[in-house]
Amino acid sequence: MLRHILIRLLPFFVPLAGANGAALAFENKSVEVAAKPGTEQVTLVFPFENKSGETIEIVRHASPCGCIKAEIKDGKMTYAPGDKGEVTAIFKIGNLQGTVRKNVVIWQRGDKATEPSVILTAVIEIPERVAIT
Repeated sequence: MLRHILIRLLPFFVPLAGANGAALAFENKSVEVAAKPGTEQVTLVFPFENKSGETIEIVRHASPCGCIKAEIKDGKMTYAPGDKGEVTAIFKIGNLQGTVRKNVVIWQRGDKATEPSVILTAVIEIPERVAIT
């Protein structure tokens, strides 16, 4: 009986990188930008720092939409305490207009596949195209 209780409590006492609350500290998790008329793409930058006391490894980053591509500055995926970095989101405007919100998700070592550590939001204000009637 005691063994079963200890096994159930074990996850609360055994830290895992990424799953134990150690996270990259982003200046802003939501960045807004206004696209200029005629612009084909906009770039949004999400600076961050590892303010934890342990090394953090980014194991995956993605966006659920093909219109936005995420890149980690210099391809660096491991950050020691105090290290800084940037996630850059490149958004292709295409035929979109108005206010568009797109996410970039980041998984750290220890995250569940369905629970990324970080969700960044890019908010792009795209001017309406001139309509000739």
